Amino acid sequence: MAWKNQFDVFARIESMRELFKPWVPDGNSVKIRALLMRCVKFRLKQIDKLTPVESELYDFMLSHKLLPKTIYLYFLMEDVPPELKAKMQKNEMSLQKANVEFLKWKRLMQHSSAKTLLQDVKETIGRLRWKSQENTHQYPD
Repeated sequence: MAWKNQFDVFARIESMRELFKPWVPDGNSVKIRALLMRCVKFRLKQIDKLTPVESELYDFMLSHKLLPKTIYLYFLMEDVPPELKAKMQKNEMSLQKANVEFLKWKRLMQHSSAKTLLQDVKETIGRLRWKSQENTHQYPD
């Protein structure tokens, strides 16, 4: 399915990383996300003031019509599982849908019982030999 606003979010992340080089020279995603998160909280009035670096970044973003929350969501997409990443790159999944699926996956992975269940399923499927496969190559005497 073709989406209304098609773009490669991962290419956009790389371009944002280049824009933020003056504030985060090494381009570390974790540091960028931390700065962006503070800018989002400031915009939502959850914190009263920003540090000088955060304030400079915030002013830069607003002067270039970049919304801190949107860019923060882009950077969160770096952590999505490979299958979601592939769907996003093929434009089979929107950014919003990928975010919802990623949050579901993240919640599932936080439970140890879910991790052991997934591991058990993988082991069972790996050992499983289908009955239909056994019978296809046997000829009656």
